[in-house]
Amino acid sequence: MVPTAFVTPVPYVPFRLIGNQDILRCLDKLPPFSPVVRLLLASLSNDGDDVPLQKVASLVEQDTVIAGKVLGVVNSALYNRGTQICSVRQAVNRLGIGPLRNLVLGLSVNRIWSKIRVSDSFSMLRFNRHALATATLSGILAQHLPIPEPDGAFVAGLFHDVGQLVLIGLFGETYEELRRAVQLEGEELDELERESFGHTHGEISSIATGFWKLPRSVQAAVRLHERPLPSVQPRTGLTLAEVVHIADKSVTALGFSTIEVSVPEDGAQPDLSPLGLDNTKVCNEFLRQFNSLAQFS
Repeated sequence: MVPTAFVTPVPYVPFRLIGNQDILRCLDKLPPFSPVVRLLLASLSNDGDDVPLQKVASLVEQDTVIAGKVLGVVNSALYNRGTQICSVRQAVNRLGIGPLRNLVLGLSVNRIWSKIRVSDSFSMLRFNRHALATATLSGILAQHLPIPEPDGAFVAGLFHDVGQLVLIGLFGETYEELRRAVQLEGEELDELERESFGHTHGEISSIATGFWKLPRSVQAAVRLHERPLPSVQPRTGLTLAEVVHIADKSVTALGFSTIEVSVPEDGAQPDLSPLGLDNTKVCNEFLRQFNSLAQFS
């Protein structure tokens, strides 16, 4: 038993319920998405064939930072097929709309939240790495498991915790202290969020993805990612929320946490065998993709 003197209590949070208007005002202050990001996010709601690759390529070419990063990743070991890609249009044509969307969003993660004001103790670097890691593993799981609307897996993983940024923006250090204490003591974060603020970060993430007009499947996945409901039709496999939940917990176990925690022992892996997956193969693929994206993001 841990002596009471050494237990860090969950801090008292002033009871202040927030409404949708508070959340929307906070979202309005976030940096706007670039034109290429807006178009690629819109492609989730359309048939990929409805989004002309040449229009995407033209927008990527106008964003010199993204263009350089896209070429860097496409010519890296992750995508290289033995032929050097010298132009954005070649890169776009080789990748196709789905992989390009995930690549550009992954490369943009630092820029998307770059102007958000956070408390001194909040690490935007850890938050971004966790978001990118969750998105990467969600995308990989969606390739190996039967789930509805798998194209939304990467995006749902990337935005699943954006509600935490909104709460940081609204409550600053008070919310950060709550997050740290919850992780240390094993409390349920979403229960304390609802009690203190009237919304969980998953619900706020859902409001945010709705604000950005992302598909309802993505909105539902981020809303339920902490406590996903099982699929009502087992034959269809996992729900998108379950995939994000598994990815979220798995990358945290691998050390990609939003809060500073002890680095796992070498070889530590999440157990994906109940899903019929090979832990080592999936983790190796995850690290290969994540490291390739992280070095350019």
